[in-house]
Amino acid sequence: MPKTLLVFPPGWSPVGPYLALPVLKSYLQEVEQYKVDIVDLNVEFYDDLLSFRHVEECCKRYRESKDSFSSNVQLTIELIQKSALNVDEAKDIFRSKRYFNLKERQYAENIFRNALYIINHVSYGVKYTFNSIDLPYDYYSTPEIMKSLADTLHNPFISFYETAFLKRIQREKIEFIGISVSGCFQLISAVTLAKLIKEECPSVKHVSLGGNYITRLADDCMKEWHPFFEYIDSIMMYDGEEPLARLLEALDSGDDNLDCVPNLCHAKGGKIYKNHRIEQTFINDTVPDFDGFALSKYFMPELILPVYSSRQCFNHCAFCTIPGATGGCYRKMPISRVFEIMCRLNEKYGTRVFSFVDETFEGKRMEQLADEINASGKTFFWHGETRFSPTLSTDVFNKIYQSGCRQIQFGLESYNQRVLDLMKKNTRVDWIDRNIHDCLNAGIPVHLFFMIGFPTETKEEALNTLAYTENVLNYSKQVCGVPYSTRGFTNFGLVMGSDVWNHPDKYGVSVMPKSQYEDLRLEVDYVSGTGLTLNEAKSLSDEHHIDFYMQEVINGSDTIDLPQRLHISEVTWILDSIHAVRYKGHLTKVKRRLTSLNPADRIWLDSKTSVVLVEPFAYFYNSEYHHVYAVSQLVYLKLARLLEADCSISLILDQGDLELTRAIEELLHYGLLNTNIDADYVMHDNGFQLVKSSFVKEVGRSKEGLRVLLSCATHRMCAVNDFSFALLSLFEKPITKNEVRDILKKEGLSASEEQLNKLVDNCMKADILQLIR
Repeated sequence: MPKTLLVFPPGWSPVGPYLALPVLKSYLQEVEQYKVDIVDLNVEFYDDLLSFRHVEECCKRYRESKDSFSSNVQLTIELIQKSALNVDEAKDIFRSKRYFNLKERQYAENIFRNALYIINHVSYGVKYTFNSIDLPYDYYSTPEIMKSLADTLHNPFISFYETAFLKRIQREKIEFIGISVSGCFQLISAVTLAKLIKEECPSVKHVSLGGNYITRLADDCMKEWHPFFEYIDSIMMYDGEEPLARLLEALDSGDDNLDCVPNLCHAKGGKIYKNHRIEQTFINDTVPDFDGFALSKYFMPELILPVYSSRQCFNHCAFCTIPGATGGCYRKMPISRVFEIMCRLNEKYGTRVFSFVDETFEGKRMEQLADEINASGKTFFWHGETRFSPTLSTDVFNKIYQSGCRQIQFGLESYNQRVLDLMKKNTRVDWIDRNIHDCLNAGIPVHLFFMIGFPTETKEEALNTLAYTENVLNYSKQVCGVPYSTRGFTNFGLVMGSDVWNHPDKYGVSVMPKSQYEDLRLEVDYVSGTGLTLNEAKSLSDEHHIDFYMQEVINGSDTIDLPQRLHISEVTWILDSIHAVRYKGHLTKVKRRLTSLNPADRIWLDSKTSVVLVEPFAYFYNSEYHHVYAVSQLVYLKLARLLEADCSISLILDQGDLELTRAIEELLHYGLLNTNIDADYVMHDNGFQLVKSSFVKEVGRSKEGLRVLLSCATHRMCAVNDFSFALLSLFEKPITKNEVRDILKKEGLSASEEQLNKLVDNCMKADILQLIR
């Protein structure tokens, strides 16, 4: 049998292992008796990318080309590079129990975003996040991808593979390489690897691609011939167990004729052939084998292993195509076997947290799993995605919670019955209400997936779904005491192979011709006869993601290009739920006047604070809080002299310098300076004085005409209408909400209690308003 290595290439999230290769390995070894090795190059890539060695190299690259960057970028990098070099400590925090200390987690996240900011600015157009690696090539375009394969400047995978991985293939004399391509960001890295193997690894006789994403490309975008076949020998489509076993068998026999291998797409004589398709009727119930993956390198404090209880989906939603790349009918594993697999993985790898990756985990089967776990007395935790159902009850959710379920993901999609029916969701709005209510009251957080702009959906219907999901999150946090519920949404995308694609007339859409240049694009443009247009849906989605406004931040002398927050993984919320991590979201930090502090208290520069002087300002940045503040250089020189003298509060107040005093109060508030007394966090009430932050800018207007305000210190934002913006002028000096209410009443202006509370709450969350004592 050919010496086989299956590879998961870079271009995926590094927070946990992907399941495809471990289940193929266990099937081939247990059922077919074939020895197979697997490797996760994605986590290896990120571990190297976010290393002291690489970040130091990027800082050096920045210094060598410093003058080519804008003054704003230069200022930012000067402030954050000291923090970014602590990237190995950040990895240690993420991979240990320190992660559950929110102060340490925030510090580590800030280091990561600072490191990525520097890396992205010196990587010749390559943009890295924790969920994507985006090269300056269009990964929807075959010509662009082919150009990228030899571009050592803009394709970071070439040097990564050549440094160590190709040597491993040569050393071990690997004969068969299988590369899993599960998402678009893995496509260039996969084909790059295939090209290098063909050029530098003569022992390899066959390179095959497989996975959900490449299956869909082969199905819809590869007809006569495709240039990828210059470097690959085949594509395994749909479920891989049976095709891979038969392919290895054929190669072992020395038969060059691969026509007998099911579900195989291969090239012959300059043409592509797609062999007969088999629909897999069995479910692979072997215990996934993760040996070969560097499990200690994932960016999470606990190992979360993916498992499944079923394959495919019994529903056929009008927008969905993912099950089509799996193949076969809906099939499920006995729950007793699912529980046995969890126990075996727990014994072998020590994991107690499991992520069910079923397309949908039926409610009845979740209840059966809960019975198994509860009867065993084992401490397991798990999460998965299910459908709304009339069979899910309070008792079922309570039982599921007791078994360790700490998140249920629901495919809400819309909170409008008309739209749900058009989507073929086969669900009812009253089921949605009841299921979410019972789930949250059992203590289980929810994650709600939905989309904006399904064909014929009106703006009012989309806003109804947005408002409903916001109310659910508030209910979860404020009424049920479950702060870990979340939502995720984007605009509707018309994907090739979906029912909307196959029957556009039925949904009132016209499909636009696909660009020949973007021949690998699976999502196509469309025109909708009624309801939201494609552009309107995108705009509405963007406007409800506050990060959208970051691109509108005005670069000026009093702000910096502060690296934006990271989205690392929804797994964070699940682990926080397991560990009952307490957030401070309901508490507000009090800004204290120096006169309210003990005169003997000392003040010093925080160890995580950097200072950079750029005429006429001194900029302070703290990597623990990711806050920045600017003072005049004259004030800074006065402060520096005081800090050298080991100053006390009384010494500062004795200066009689109001500008210096106010600057120090701000620097203390944002954690840039430190004092002996711990910060004070309180529940806000009407008796506290509020004051508008001195470091606020209006950065533009939303498409709905709202004024977008930015706290330049924290880079938090909120949007307010013109009346609310005018109200904020009342907070230029310290004032209570009750006093504001009295002024409005005296002036004959109408603002309801709810409006005033909402304005104050939103502005405090965004650091536009501050509590002061």
